[in-house]
Amino acid sequence: MKRIHLVILAILILVFVLITITKGSFSITLWRAGFSSANIQTLVRSFDDNGNEIKIIKTNSKKNDIVLAYLIKNKFGFWKVGYFTPSSSNNLAVIEWMRWSTVRRFKADENPLFEAEYHKIYYGNNAIKRIEFLPGQIPENVAVSIWQAGKEYYIHLICFGTGDASPLNSINIPSLLLKNKCLAN
Repeated sequence: MKRIHLVILAILILVFVLITITKGSFSITLWRAGFSSANIQTLVRSFDDNGNEIKIIKTNSKKNDIVLAYLIKNKFGFWKVGYFTPSSSNNLAVIEWMRWSTVRRFKADENPLFEAEYHKIYYGNNAIKRIEFLPGQIPENVAVSIWQAGKEYYIHLICFGTGDASPLNSINIPSLLLKNKCLAN
């Protein structure tokens, strides 16, 4: 009888430990990657092409004030850092990703047309005025979302395309921000 109680107690402790580790895996993942878990801002929360939850976050590390990280949650509830980009010398970090959005075809025997959804986020803390773009600076097929609080800001660009190269690569956001006198040199 005592053995059965010990086995049940051991199973309950094991389940509790696994639940605790799963719930804390986000902070543990950041800590293991050398990032701060105290200064996190979730910029995007979505799902990848495999159905896994993803998060694009802004955090920091001992070496960099701004780090953008692409995190993936697997089927078991554990997070991992897919990749990350630290800020450059101009206090600007950039991260980009893509996912497949649609497959189009008219007839079953023709080659399908694959469309991808391209994303790019710029995050900085050196704005000197409200972030704005003049007409014609951003192509028509690009959606822009801007968040700003004082000097700190992020710009999220989204567009759709059919090819390997992202159409967002042709937009030089840092030079546009300098040209529009939105950033300190």
